[in-house]
Amino acid sequence: QPICEADIKNLLKYKEEECRERKEAYDGKINMWDFRYYMERMEEHEYNINQEEIKEYFPIDVVTEKLLQLYQDLLGLEYEEMPLGDAGKEGAWHDTVQLYSVKDKESSSIIGYFYLDMHPREGKYGHAACFTLQQACSDASDSSKRILPVAACVCNFPKPVEGQPKSSLLPHNQVKTFFHEFGVSPV
Repeated sequence: QPICEADIKNLLKYKEEECRERKEAYDGKINMWDFRYYMERMEEHEYNINQEEIKEYFPIDVVTEKLLQLYQDLLGLEYEEMPLGDAGKEGAWHDTVQLYSVKDKESSSIIGYFYLDMHPREGKYGHAACFTLQQACSDASDSSKRILPVAACVCNFPKPVEGQPKSSLLPHNQVKTFFHEFGVSPV
């Protein structure tokens, strides 16, 4: 508790200082919408943490590879990227979307599918989320057949630009978001 109180006092110090510089009224509170902003300022000044430098450790392709490997190892699964059009799908809603099969490592049986839709584009949902596209269920025409679940992990991370290796670096909070959203996948 005392550490938290000390941090709040520090955050208030940064807010008060900024309000004074901007000639704005200081309300003496850290509001929900203030917290992340002043926390980053405190991290930079008190602990020399620079979020731009931290991004250097998180290129999206490496984060994706490591995330998939971690979940495979933890859950005893195998993910295999599939060409769009496989698995009875006609394709995806955009050419940057990737489709993966999910196999039980022990039996090698396919137990589901998921899409990764990682990059922003016009008209796309603006937040990160994981959506169930198809629940696992019995086939209505043949109850002995099982229809496999399909999920989509949708994010809005920077798209890599050829020749610009820093174009797709993720800030730490986006890495956490990716792990969180992928972790709630129903497949």
